[in-house]
Amino acid sequence: MRTCVRLRRAKPVLTNSSLLFLREVRQDLLKADLVSVKVDASTERVWRLVDRPNKSLVFKEVIEGLKEFSREFKGTLLTETMLIDGVDYAREEADGIAALIAQLAPSRAYVAVPTRPPAEPWVRPASESQVNAVFQSIQKRVKEAELLIGEEVGTFGSTGDARKDLLATMAVHPMTEPAVAELLKRDGASWELLEEMLNQGEIVRLFYNGKAFYMKRMASRHEAARKRVGWLPSFFLPAGKLVG
Repeated sequence: MRTCVRLRRAKPVLTNSSLLFLREVRQDLLKADLVSVKVDASTERVWRLVDRPNKSLVFKEVIEGLKEFSREFKGTLLTETMLIDGVDYAREEADGIAALIAQLAPSRAYVAVPTRPPAEPWVRPASESQVNAVFQSIQKRVKEAELLIGEEVGTFGSTGDARKDLLATMAVHPMTEPAVAELLKRDGASWELLEEMLNQGEIVRLFYNGKAFYMKRMASRHEAARKRVGWLPSFFLPAGKLVG
């Protein structure tokens, strides 16, 4: 189990949130400028499947610790939600996770999938449709939401290269048809480019609540089927600190 490292000066911290029910852990983290907390589930069953917590941990206590820390913390709070295959997020978890994150009121919520070798060989990324369902639920409730589904391509925005601009944008946000049309127009490209990218498997078309969305194809998910590619659990800190 991770133990709390006392922070002598303010630094960004990434935590798996498991020990935030402990007052001393929260007190140490209050010294940070930025804290990113893991919110991978809204039910105990999914929490134990995805995060594989120590058996001594109690789900309700972990959630209450998260909420208490969000009320106390005055710095920048981020959330990260990791989605894996085998969970029906659209039916079971999407709204619950989104509601929990909304209670934490983060500056930004990240939705991620496994992209690096996993601790368990069976782990695979959730499907694009599941990722989109969770993202849309979260986006309705928070200030900002972004995807972390792989390496970004190019610079976010309009550069004149429509293909690169679409891939860069879809790596962090599913795009609606009007948004795609506007970007293509700004870059002087036609809808034929989008169809070409769909046919080549660079992007995927999804439907959510009757509306079409376009996302960058998650190569890691498809590679995992034959290479068993997964993720490196994000129990690390950019500044080199480890916190439970």
